Amino acid sequence: MQPVFEPASMIKRTCFLLSFSLILAASIAQNSAQMIVDDMTLPPDAALHGVPSYYSWASGAAHGQNPVPAKNNQGEWFRAMTSWGQVYIPVNESPATNTRCQIRNMVSKFLYKNGNWVQVQSGNPQGAAFVEDFANNASIAAGMRDETGNGGGISVIVGVGAWTGYNFHYWPAGSRAIVDVDSVTGVFTSCEARLIIDDPGKADDRSICKNILQMGGDWWLNQTIGWLPDWSANSGIGNGRAKWVTTTWQSFNYCSLKPSEILANPPVEPASIAEDLDFNQSVFSYPNPASDKISIVLPADWNPNYSRISIYDIHGILLYQHPFEKHIMIFDLVGIAKGLLFLKIESDRLFLTQRILRI
Repeated sequence: MQPVFEPASMIKRTCFLLSFSLILAASIAQNSAQMIVDDMTLPPDAALHGVPSYYSWASGAAHGQNPVPAKNNQGEWFRAMTSWGQVYIPVNESPATNTRCQIRNMVSKFLYKNGNWVQVQSGNPQGAAFVEDFANNASIAAGMRDETGNGGGISVIVGVGAWTGYNFHYWPAGSRAIVDVDSVTGVFTSCEARLIIDDPGKADDRSICKNILQMGGDWWLNQTIGWLPDWSANSGIGNGRAKWVTTTWQSFNYCSLKPSEILANPPVEPASIAEDLDFNQSVFSYPNPASDKISIVLPADWNPNYSRISIYDIHGILLYQHPFEKHIMIFDLVGIAKGLLFLKIESDRLFLTQRILRI
């Protein structure tokens, strides 16, 4: 498949004649069995700021293969669970003061004895800014900002300014999931996160922001009980490794299974893709549906030296990849099977995707 170039004037005239031109693009967060294994086996990207080293979780390392289901220290079954996440700055701190961590799409799944994964929690986070080592369970309001119009979820500033000395600890806004102790054999939790600008009127300092995030889960005796000083009400299930948050949407995972078990029966579909509409960029791609050619126009302020196009099938298999050499290009689809495709555009600024139907 070879790209063909056309004059900008011709492309612009054609755009106005089309009955549809896609102005919106979608940013995606991919997840896969291998990503989950990596989140459970690779070293942490950094240790957690403000957490004494004598705490086992201070390093940000993953802790995973705990018994599922489980009992408390009184021998009682935990019959509820919830996912959780936490965002920290690293031990060597973060100089950024105009960057927020945006979090969305929290998901919890149970693995049952029949081999099926079933989603038991989903939604956006709620939470608070806790003292970094959770001393006395002290917390303050996290200053959460609704990001419904910017890809979804919420965003927070972590570890700097008014939140110096605090993390952001969060959990799904809905209720805890009920645990059937006779049939649940595994737990998976996940969320998506990226870095965004706090105040567009100030300098963009995302490139120097250092936020690390990890996902995990907790057992609870039931859906409504609160924390008890003897730790009989709840206990940790485990957590994934602390991983850098970047300007691109990423998935962050925890899974109680062994790596071989995750690869054999992953809790996500192969190369699963979660999408949201992003109103901050414009990419013209037409026609759609397309038969033999597709034209793409990048925004004028994009740097084509750092942009490329990739086409994937519905299973996440890469079919084609080519750098953008100009802002306007036409791509030949000959040789690509008919059906639903994902057109992905990457640059030094953003990560965009769009559904394309080849007919």
